[in-house]
Amino acid sequence: MSKWLWFGLSLVFGLTLLSACSTSAPPSVREKTGATTEAFLSSTAVTWSGGACTVCGGTYACMGAAGWGDKGFQDPSPAGSVVTSVTVSVSEVGCGAGTVTVALNGVTLGTYQPTANCNCSSCDTPAHVVTYTNGSGVPGYVYQGVNTLHLQAAAGGSCVARADISVGGADAQLTPSPSSLAFGNVSVGATSAAQLITVTNTGGSSLIINAATPSAQYAIAAGPGLPTTLGPNQQTQFSIVFSPTITGPVSGSVVFQSNDAGGARTVTLSGTGVAPAIAASPNPLAFGTVTLGTTPTSVLTISNPGQAPLTVSALTVQGANGSDFALVSPPSLPAIVGPGSTLPLTVRFTPGDHGARSAQLVIASNAYQTPTLSVSLTGSGSGPRIVVTPASIDFGSANVGSPAAPKSVSIQNTGETALTVSAIAFSGANAADFRTSTSFPLTVPPGATAQAVLTFTPSAVGSRTGRATIQSNDALAPTAQVDLTGIGTSPVISVAPLTLDFGDVRTATTSPATTATITNTGNGPLTISAATLGGADAAKFALAALALPLTLPASGTALLSVTFAPTTVTGHAATLTVLSNDPLNPSVVVQLKGNGVSPNFGLAPTTLDFGAQLVGRASSVHTADVTNTGSATLKVTALTIGGTNASAFAQFTAPPLPATVAPGSKLTLALTFTPAAVGPADGTLRIASDDPNNAAAVLKLTGLGVSALFGVSPTQLDFGTLRAGAKSPAQTVTITNLGGDAITLVDGALSGASAADYKVTTVAGKLLAGKSIAASVVFAPSAGGPSSANVTFAATDPKVPAGAVALKGHAVSSVLTLDLTDLDFGHVLVGAQSAPKSVKITNPTSDSLEIAAVTSDSVEFAVDSQAVAVLAPGASASFSVSYRPTTEGDASGKIQVSLKGAAAPEVAVFAKGSGDPAAGPSGGSGGCGCEVGVRAATPLSSFVALALALTCGAFGARRWRRRSRSHAADSPR
Repeated sequence: MSKWLWFGLSLVFGLTLLSACSTSAPPSVREKTGATTEAFLSSTAVTWSGGACTVCGGTYACMGAAGWGDKGFQDPSPAGSVVTSVTVSVSEVGCGAGTVTVALNGVTLGTYQPTANCNCSSCDTPAHVVTYTNGSGVPGYVYQGVNTLHLQAAAGGSCVARADISVGGADAQLTPSPSSLAFGNVSVGATSAAQLITVTNTGGSSLIINAATPSAQYAIAAGPGLPTTLGPNQQTQFSIVFSPTITGPVSGSVVFQSNDAGGARTVTLSGTGVAPAIAASPNPLAFGTVTLGTTPTSVLTISNPGQAPLTVSALTVQGANGSDFALVSPPSLPAIVGPGSTLPLTVRFTPGDHGARSAQLVIASNAYQTPTLSVSLTGSGSGPRIVVTPASIDFGSANVGSPAAPKSVSIQNTGETALTVSAIAFSGANAADFRTSTSFPLTVPPGATAQAVLTFTPSAVGSRTGRATIQSNDALAPTAQVDLTGIGTSPVISVAPLTLDFGDVRTATTSPATTATITNTGNGPLTISAATLGGADAAKFALAALALPLTLPASGTALLSVTFAPTTVTGHAATLTVLSNDPLNPSVVVQLKGNGVSPNFGLAPTTLDFGAQLVGRASSVHTADVTNTGSATLKVTALTIGGTNASAFAQFTAPPLPATVAPGSKLTLALTFTPAAVGPADGTLRIASDDPNNAAAVLKLTGLGVSALFGVSPTQLDFGTLRAGAKSPAQTVTITNLGGDAITLVDGALSGASAADYKVTTVAGKLLAGKSIAASVVFAPSAGGPSSANVTFAATDPKVPAGAVALKGHAVSSVLTLDLTDLDFGHVLVGAQSAPKSVKITNPTSDSLEIAAVTSDSVEFAVDSQAVAVLAPGASASFSVSYRPTTEGDASGKIQVSLKGAAAPEVAVFAKGSGDPAAGPSGGSGGCGCEVGVRAATPLSSFVALALALTCGAFGARRWRRRSRSHAADSPR
C-alpha cells in the first residue's frame, strides 16, 4: 500500500515594526494521511532571536533586521520515503508591496505578492501559500538531516510574522508475482525452460532493487542489471531456470533486496531432478563354437530402469576381435528409450579365425552416473586350415619343348575338421609352361599332410614365371599360392647395330671399315651359316672375309667388317643378311647406307673495287666470300696477292691455312688498299683449294690513288652590305665525299678577325662515298665595317686534307643615309605654304633597296616623294617637304623613310616652323591678330597698334614657349 507522509513545520520570523503583538504558539511538525491528523512527530519551535518587533505574542526580527537569517529544521520522514512536495504558508504584519521569494536548500520554490490590508496590530491568516511539487523528489532535500528555508524580500519588502512548512511524500514497496514457481521434473544435468517473476513497485516513491539471489540449482537466466530503479507502478521481469544436479525434489527461493521499508521479499521455488538409467541383457553375450564361414545372430536387450527418457547416442564394437561382431540393422541414432522401456539389438558373429574370439559392445547414452555401458561379446571359430610349403619353386633350366625334373608341394591341414583340396589352377605370364600330375579332389584329415606334383616344360627361351593356386574348403583362406620360376634355354642371335651408316664419303675414295657385332645371347651354341651383301648398290660396299660356318658359344661374339667406296655424288643403300640356327630368328638383316660427297668452290664478288683512296692512307676493309655449295668440306690451301700493283693491296686479317669451309658455309676474305701514288692500281688474289673441279680461283683487285678525298664548293661567299645587328639570308656550302669510303666530318671551324660575325650549321657525322652534305652560313655582324673570315671543313681522320671557304661582308649602321636630318621653315603665315626643302637619300650598300614610303606625322608638313622608288647600289634620290601651318604658333613634325619589308622606319628628318597670323579685314587677325605689315595711320591708331602688338606679343610668346616645348619633346637629342 502506498503511504503518504505529511510533515508540518512552523518557522517563526521576528518583525521590525512599530506595533507590538502577543506571543504566538510554537511551530509544529505533523504527519498526515490524506486530511486526517495522526500524530505530531515533533513540536520543536524554530525562532529567530534578537527581536525588535513584538508580533502575535512573540518578539521576532523582521527580514533585514539584525539577527535575521536562514532557518533550518530537522527532517523527521521515515527511512525509504521520498519527499515530493513542499508548501510554505506565510503570515505577515505591516505588509509592504515587495515580492518575497521562497527557497529550500537553495532550490527556489516560488514567489508571492503580499496583500495590502495587513497591519502590525494583527497577524494575517497563513493564506500566502507557495507550493512546490516534484513526483521524483524535491531536489537537494536532506533526508534524516537539517534542511534550510530561505525567504528573500525585494527592496522595501514586508515583515513576516510566521512561516509554516508542510512536506509530503511516499515510500517504495516491492511486490513480486507470482509468489512461487514450480518447475516439475527436469533431467539431472539439463536446464529447464525459463519461467518469469514480475516485480512491481506498488509504492509511491522510487523502488531501488539492489539484489536478486536464487538458491543453489536455480539461476537467473535474464533480468535487469542491478541495482535498478522502478518508478511508482513500474515493473520489471526476472527469468528463472532450474538445473538439477541430483535426483529428487529440490526446494529453493529467490530473495529480492531493495529499499522497501518492509524488508526483503521472497518467491519460493520447487522442482524435481530426474535421470535415465541403463541396463543390458544378457551380459556377456556368448555365441559358443561356430563353424568358420557361418554367421549366427543373437539378440541383446537394452532397458531403461530410470525416471527420464534414455538417449542412446552411440553403439560401437571395440576390442582385438571387434571385426568379428556386427550389429544387424542397427537403430537410427540417437535412439530414445522411455522409462521402463527396452531397445532390442541383433548382433551377428562372423569368426575371423580359429579359436576364442572376443570384443565389447560399447553403448554411449545419457544414463545418470553410467553414461557408458560395455557388453562382452564372446565366441569361438572352428574348421579346416590349409598350410602349403614351400611358397615358391624354381625348376632351373630346360630346353624349349623339353620338361624339367618335377617338383612337389606339401599340403598340411592344421585345422579342426577335414580339409578338401579341389583343384590346382595355374596363372601368370607363362602359365602354360607349368602343370600338375596329381588327381583331385584330395582329402587331408586334421593334422595330416598330402603331396601334389608340379612340372615345367618351357615354350620359349628365357625366364619363365607362373603361379599355382591350390583351391580348398578352408573358409578363411580358400586358396594357397606357390610362385613358380624356370629358364628356357636356346641359342639366340643378336646383331648390333642393325644399321651401318657410313655418312659422307668423298667420291673415288674408300671409307674406313665399319663393324657390326654378332652375339649369342642364348644358352646354346649359335651357328652362323652365311653372310651376304644385297640390294641395288651392293657393289659400293665390301664385306671382309669371314670363315663360315662359324659357331659361337653362349655369350660369344664375332665381327662383321664392311667398307664403302662411292663413285658418284648421291646416296647409296644395300643389305647384309646373316643366317643362323636361332630357332626363333634364323635370319637377321643389317641395313647399309652412305653418301658420296664432293666440295664445290664459289667466290663472290669476283672483283673488289676500292674506289678513290688518299695516297698513303689505307682504305676501309673490303670483303669477298669463298663459299662451299658442295656436299663435302672444302679446304682453302693458299692465298696469294699478285699483279702490277700487288704491294698496294693487303689482307686485313689472313685466315690460318689450310682453312676449312663446311658445306653451305663461307670463308670471308678481308683486304685493304693503300695507294702509293696518284692514279689507278690493279692486283689479284689467287685462291687455291681442294675442289677437284676448281682447284684455283682469282679475285681481281682495283683502286684509284687520289690527293684529296672531299671537295668544297664554292670556296668563297660574299654576303655584301648588311646593317649591323641584322642577319643575312643563309648561303650554302656543299661538301662532297670524292673517295671510295665513308668519311666522318666534324663541324666547320670559323677563324679570322671577324669569325664571330658568321654562323655555320652542323655537318658532323658520317658522309658516305660519293655523297654530299650542305652547310648553311649566315652573316650576322654586330658592328659596322668590313668583315672577313674563313670556315674550314675537316674529317676526323687527320690524314684527310681539309677544305676552306673564304667569307666576307660589309656592315653599316644604316642602309640609307640622308644629307639633312633637320628642316627649319621659319615663320609662315597660317594658311600659306612655304617653299619646299629638298632631302637627298643615298644607298651606300651593294644591294638595290626599294623605298616603301616617305611619311610625315604632321599634316602641316607635306612630303613629295614621287621620284623615290628603287635605289641601285650607291645611288641617290631626293624628296621635298613643304610647310603649310593651319594654326598659329610653333609647329614640328617627323618625316620617316621606310624600306619595303622592314618592320620599322629606316631614317627620319625632323621639321619645324612657326605659323604667323594671317591678315584680317581691319589689318588684324581677329581677336589677337598681329599680322606682319600692318601700319598705323594716325597717332591714335599707332598707339592702338602698339598696344595690340604688345598684347599679341605677350600672347604669342606664351604660345611660342608652349609649342617650343612640344617641339623639343619631339626632337631627337
